[in-house]
Amino acid sequence: MKIKQSTGYALHIICEVAQNAGIINARQVSERTGITGPFTGRLLRELALAGFLNVSQGANGGYHLAMSPDDISLYDIIDRMEGLDLLTKIDETNSSSDRALTEIEIAQDRMTEHLKSVSIAAVIGETAQRPDRKTRRRRPASVSMYDAMLH
Repeated sequence: MKIKQSTGYALHIICEVAQNAGIINARQVSERTGITGPFTGRLLRELALAGFLNVSQGANGGYHLAMSPDDISLYDIIDRMEGLDLLTKIDETNSSSDRALTEIEIAQDRMTEHLKSVSIAAVIGETAQRPDRKTRRRRPASVSMYDAMLH
């Protein structure tokens, strides 16, 4: 699976907003994530329109989560940003191997269910750890999930 760079950035932005105790403005999000200001603003607006963020207007305005980070899954963000099913179903009329198609569909369903089960709270939490397959060190799940999705 490969996701668009903007989807990866949206995940970074949601995590940054979720880790902030109060309201955070677009400039702060941009500085903390390293995403350019205009692109950060566009993604913040898109995430707000999707219902993930609330916007506070005024001199001290900014963004905060519209719901608990426990109630936002990786799948929710990816599905919203990609604008289609996470994994495209294969047209069975173009293949001679029904068994291979069945196995691919099973893998797609498992990935979708896994992403639905991982909340933003788990991604930013200190206890979420996964082994790095290359070095077998342990690192935060948020890093390994982002790396896997962006490459």
